[in-house]
Amino acid sequence: MAGGTYHTRQFLVTMCVLIWSIRLGIFLYLRIQRKQKDGRFDEIKHHIPRFFNMWTIQGCWVYLTMVPVFCLNATETDVPFPQSSDYFGMVCFGIGFACEVIADNQKTAFAMNPDNEGKWISTGLWALSRHPNYFGEILLWIGIFLMSSTVFTGGQWLAIESPCFVAFLLIKVSGIPLLEARAENEWGHDPTYQAYKEATPELIPWPTSINMSHFMDSPTDLKQSLMGDAESGQQPMVET
Repeated sequence: MAGGTYHTRQFLVTMCVLIWSIRLGIFLYLRIQRKQKDGRFDEIKHHIPRFFNMWTIQGCWVYLTMVPVFCLNATETDVPFPQSSDYFGMVCFGIGFACEVIADNQKTAFAMNPDNEGKWISTGLWALSRHPNYFGEILLWIGIFLMSSTVFTGGQWLAIESPCFVAFLLIKVSGIPLLEARAENEWGHDPTYQAYKEATPELIPWPTSINMSHFMDSPTDLKQSLMGDAESGQQPMVET
């Protein structure tokens, strides 16, 4: 690694990030191929300064998010693997990654069904959270930080900014706010959507008597999601 060492923890965390990034890249490529456009940039691609800012922000996002991994791989000393933080980190990453993949698979399958044109998804994980993919994204980066932090000393602990930055970006800046505004603009007049919005948590999946009925309404979609879908994925900056 960067520090000239190849400890188990360094290899594990690096592989987790590689798996996450490869899946995301494949998903975005296939989605753009299917739609023949990237809806995130429809408005700003004709405004060069705004387009440049978007790419710059995404570059900063990648760097700031990867800081824990940089610190881990630059550290020559090691702590015996596994520690409690490794266990917690692996659980967080595993649950987060699974939530992200399943949610993205479900939304992809939903969007590809012509019968769902102009509708919002409210089944599967989307019955438990309005943004389960973002919940998974935040949780998996908490896991990456926890595993990496096992060897941290001194200023390396500043790498906690990584999961905090991801959460702030998705919750307050370019994730949930943009999608909520778009959904409100499209379906805000619909009482059924308002009922879904009222009954379903914004981020953290949580079962209620109302949303569990929607969750159980889609066993086929859930089965497809658990088995995987080549066009699944999660888009970190703007939308899914």
